[in-house]
Amino acid sequence: MFGKNNFLKVFALLTVLTFALGFSGCDDGGSKPGTNTTLYKVNIPATANGTVTSSPTGEAQAGRDVLLVISPIHGFDANHGYRLKEGSLSVKDAKGADVALTGSDNNRGFKMPASDVTVSAEFELIPDSIFNIVLEDLINGTIMDHPEFAEPGEEVTLTISPIPGFGLVPNSLKVIERVVDPHKHTPRTVSVSGSGSAYTFTMPAYNVTVSAEFAELPEGIYSVSIDEHITYGLVEVDKIQSKDNETITITITPDNKYQFKEGSLIVKTTPDDVTVSTSGTGNTRTFTMPASNVTITAEFERITYAINLAPMENGHVTVESNRAAEDDHVVVTIVPDVGYRFKQHTLVVKTTPSNIDIEVHSGGAGNLRQFVMPNSAVTISAVFEEIPDGYIEMDFEDLQNEEIDPGVADGFILSSSGTLVITIGAGFEILEVWIDGVYCDDIYDDTFTLNGGSYGKGPHFLSIICKKDGIPYSKVLRFTIE
Repeated sequence: MFGKNNFLKVFALLTVLTFALGFSGCDDGGSKPGTNTTLYKVNIPATANGTVTSSPTGEAQAGRDVLLVISPIHGFDANHGYRLKEGSLSVKDAKGADVALTGSDNNRGFKMPASDVTVSAEFELIPDSIFNIVLEDLINGTIMDHPEFAEPGEEVTLTISPIPGFGLVPNSLKVIERVVDPHKHTPRTVSVSGSGSAYTFTMPAYNVTVSAEFAELPEGIYSVSIDEHITYGLVEVDKIQSKDNETITITITPDNKYQFKEGSLIVKTTPDDVTVSTSGTGNTRTFTMPASNVTITAEFERITYAINLAPMENGHVTVESNRAAEDDHVVVTIVPDVGYRFKQHTLVVKTTPSNIDIEVHSGGAGNLRQFVMPNSAVTISAVFEEIPDGYIEMDFEDLQNEEIDPGVADGFILSSSGTLVITIGAGFEILEVWIDGVYCDDIYDDTFTLNGGSYGKGPHFLSIICKKDGIPYSKVLRFTIE
């Protein structure tokens, strides 16, 4: 029989074997139980303006391929923000030796050595980058006319406007870095300054989110709201909440090329819609706060400048309006008196009073011209001259019709002492002129002049070949010299 003593001997032997096997399956180098494969650490210190992540994460076996994903912080889009600084990405083993990298752009890799490694990288700002300004959904108030993006260092203005009966909670207006995962990257806070409805911050070199809180005002405190539909300028107040009988100062700031429309500033109580009197001139106005919430509205309009017409003889010019805003295209129509014609290149547009010439462009064939309005009043003048006897002027237009129709029932008659001037439209270039099949070897600009005395009496034909936008056109004029 298997006695008690023998049982104890076997149990002791099994215990020894168990401990021996257990210790042989473990080591001090972090290997997994039951294997002899060591895992080495992949250390990636935090970096500013971007991240580097690895796959596998945290550790890998020697000889394994490790993928590195480079994620710079983007700005307005992927072309703005940050990029990996060339040559800054490195992988070093525990002794500081470089580990060879593979891949390109934002996907790199390396072969894991039999050592812990440290991955480092730097990110640099892409020149001329712009960054997003995102407004959180607000309740009981709004932030008006904020830009959607800005350059680093640019001052950004935030105009605060609560709804009637509410006010901005103190210290609730915040501008913080917009991050993908706030658990991995703590958002940076941007300093905001200001008071009343006007606050500003300096745009950092990263995307930001703007938030604010509004709360119902206590009894005896009234709100000052600004109409959110105001465009082309800012209306700001020194207080957005006040007791009655306090003075509220309004500051009016038009956008570039705009001006405040006088008489459009209106302050009304809410909800009674009673107009509150304002005082002051220019861009600063004031009113006394009533015992009621109020809303302010205003309008802005483009700055326009006068278009003056100088006295002219034997003709005149017209424009669609006697005023225009800067950069508007102004069309001038030239109108000669009967028996007169516009003298080419004499239409002059000068600024008033500085007397600077403004470039005039052809607005088409004949008597149309145009210019771009400067930020100044202008004066237009033109010269007209008498049409000589026997002189005929004809527009060379509508080039799709080959035959020139002079509008004469019995054909075109030119006296031997007469002159025919053919003027082509804007954008056309005369290439060739033929008379009765004979090439005229002359240089032409935009006109061709034919003297009746140079040809014998009887029928003739004139062919002109022109080009516009690389496409050739031709026309034929049949005429008779008497």
